[in-house]
Amino acid sequence: MKKYFFVAVFAVSFLALTGCGHRNNVGSISDLVGLQNEISALTEQILSWTVSPEDAETTLRQLQAKYTQLTEQELKDSFASVEKTINDQKKIGSLPAWAQQQGLTLPVGMKLDAALSKQTRVNGTGYDSLYLVYQGDYDHALQEAARIASGAHLSISQELQQAQNLLSGGVQISGLDTQSLAKWVIYTNHNLTDTKINYLISVTVDGDGNLTIEATNYQQMNQK
Repeated sequence: MKKYFFVAVFAVSFLALTGCGHRNNVGSISDLVGLQNEISALTEQILSWTVSPEDAETTLRQLQAKYTQLTEQELKDSFASVEKTINDQKKIGSLPAWAQQQGLTLPVGMKLDAALSKQTRVNGTGYDSLYLVYQGDYDHALQEAARIASGAHLSISQELQQAQNLLSGGVQISGLDTQSLAKWVIYTNHNLTDTKINYLISVTVDGDGNLTIEATNYQQMNQK
């Protein structure tokens, strides 16, 4: 009788260790780190006989399915992120309708520096603006700037010309690269004292041949 009692106790203990009450957390896993933690926990349970081989096999299949689910979602998120970046780049390198209405066009034969360029929109930041930087040959940049300025009815910046005249007269301006500044050209539709203007627009060529187009809805910006 005592022998059967010990056998029964052993059987109950074994069942308690190898199945009954075992729970996995597969459903609550939300990322690959959590998945790896659950795999490690399952391995420890198998080695310590706290889960039956059958339950372990079921959990393993669930973990494999979760891996597929997570990696597919991660790839979808990655693809969506790349697509958003592409679309953002397209928007940055194109002129919105309001800028085209001001007569602005894009330079030809120059490369957009997307890292330095940006655009804002009235439904995002509260006002429309663009800042487009193009890299290229200095002489070609001058030609393109003159063409763009002509179409947008921009004129040479009087402030820049005054500064350049001072430099040519021997005046030193602290903190400025005078040799580079002498090569700069700025076309604009305003001067520093203009306040009654709808759009601030300028086209700049620096000494390195970078052409920059800047335009801001001045009225919208002042309402911020």
